[in-house]
Amino acid sequence: KNEKLEYNGDVKSAIKVFNKQSLASFLYFVYGDKFKNVYLASVLIQNKFFQLQREISVLFNEASISHFFIKGTILCSLYPDEALRTRGDIDVVVEPKNYAKAKQILEQNGYTFLDEIQYHTGYEKNKLEVELHQALFHNDDIFYEYFSEPFKHTRVKNQSELLLDENYHFIYAVCHFNKHLMYGEGLRYIIDFYYMQKKWNLNYVKIIGDLEKLGLKQLFINIQACIHYLTGEKFYGFQDIEIEYMLNYLLNSGIHARGDDEQIFHNAIIKHENTSRFKFLLKTLFLTNLESRQRLYPKLTKKKIYYPILLIHRFFYLCYNKKKRLFQLLKLNKKKNNELINLKKQIGIVEEL
Repeated sequence: KNEKLEYNGDVKSAIKVFNKQSLASFLYFVYGDKFKNVYLASVLIQNKFFQLQREISVLFNEASISHFFIKGTILCSLYPDEALRTRGDIDVVVEPKNYAKAKQILEQNGYTFLDEIQYHTGYEKNKLEVELHQALFHNDDIFYEYFSEPFKHTRVKNQSELLLDENYHFIYAVCHFNKHLMYGEGLRYIIDFYYMQKKWNLNYVKIIGDLEKLGLKQLFINIQACIHYLTGEKFYGFQDIEIEYMLNYLLNSGIHARGDDEQIFHNAIIKHENTSRFKFLLKTLFLTNLESRQRLYPKLTKKKIYYPILLIHRFFYLCYNKKKRLFQLLKLNKKKNNELINLKKQIGIVEEL
């Protein structure tokens, strides 16, 4: 109705709460000038991302490297205002045959290498992160086969820049959402699914059929129920089911598990439910599994002499980034662990390998 609501609370506290869901810029559209600064900050960061996105596309077009963008880089354009859909990085995909050439081009143009795993390499430029993908999932992931040839599902947008088929992109978004739910995920993905369905002409028969083959039909049904709860709108496949439990999980988790609740999913709780915590901590700290080392530290795994350097990096990385999750794992008792496993099944999360 284009009306503003009145807000009399503490502005900083509201921003802090909404930042955990990456939704702080929405506050300006609801409450007006009191939250103008947080909206303008989102506009500025989005403009920087768009400039970098255009630069990458120009570089790859000049080199005739076929590429397409995924996730937030595309989804933000579906929102009424692109500043509403913040993003943490740019995800761009190239074919495996062009992967080495694409990396070289980025590195020659001021992109600083951050890290690399089997299917993507991380870079940074102007304090913004870029993930260069040669695949959508790791080759031992349960969804890898379905997404093994993404370029067959594209159309030309401009020169060598392509657009991913909308049905294919939607299914990928559900699979990616499933991956994040293992750790804890916020409401933003639900809003993404809302706008995808508002703006894209989707083939629901194909989508539901393929999601069922991937084991994600229940998650799709729950997504539609969450959308209805939040917006009052019913999309194809909607079922009138109790969904507050999932919304509470998303609220408590925060975007990419930035919340404070102890019930935030941790991959270890699900994937190592039959492993003692002591053994899990050893595997987590020392990366005793060779495949895990190769995936996380491909260069440092090539020679055994690099292993001490790997351990030092691993120790500080866990202390800085994963400390809260490790403590959560130690604190959770068996009863709580079983509750989380059951919640995973109720939400419809498919366990990854």
